[in-house]
Amino acid sequence: MDDTVSDPAARMAQRLLAEDVTGRVHGTDVVRRVIEASRLLFGADDVAGAPAEVLEVIAGEVPTVPLDPAALGGGLPVADALVAAGLASSKGDARRGLTQRGFALNGAKLDGPDRRLTAADLLHGRWVVLQKGRKNYAMLVVGGGERGAGSGK
Repeated sequence: MDDTVSDPAARMAQRLLAEDVTGRVHGTDVVRRVIEASRLLFGADDVAGAPAEVLEVIAGEVPTVPLDPAALGGGLPVADALVAAGLASSKGDARRGLTQRGFALNGAKLDGPDRRLTAADLLHGRWVVLQKGRKNYAMLVVGGGERGAGSGK
């Protein structure tokens, strides 16, 4: 029995076709990075361990906000970062969500409103991945402009 019959929700035929077409147009290396990025965004892998080129792919797909590295010197309140990234509507909303463990930083659940971002939180010295719930992502990017899906405000 083939995969399309035994597990139709996996959409194996569509996935293989998309990989083949993307590989022909953009090359197999791009296919590999896109597959790894989607695995990260859908929870199969650890964001903190992602290679830089995969984080670059993710930055092209989620809302991004430029981050001044000087803001990390004294520690940037994570509530401020969540509001700037559009994952919280206000600092109060961010603090409530942080208290309820509704946000993650680089794949790790945040457990309180007092957390501050520092240079140690940067992945590959450039990115911070913020997450609200299971499906809403945004990235803070050092040395990058605002772009990505949904960032054209």
